[in-house]
Amino acid sequence: MQRYRYQILEGGSRHANSMAFLTWTARYDGSNHGLRSFRRHERGLKPPKCPVIRLDTMHHSVEGLMSQLTTLLNS
Repeated sequence: MQRYRYQILEGGSRHANSMAFLTWTARYDGSNHGLRSFRRHERGLKPPKCPVIRLDTMHHSVEGLMSQLTTLLNS
């Protein structure tokens, strides 16, 4: 909002694009469509060749993740 301010409000030159983007982001996590989505990105990830720490604030609190990460880094 700070960058485009009044341009993204109703009647502004960027309003339609802003609303389209917000609509797309609302569908990202649960979408099964052929468009870019969380599920499609997850399926497309190749198994990494190094250890990975997944930080997921959808299922864990930030404090819980920080605790787990601190424990791993100190071990």
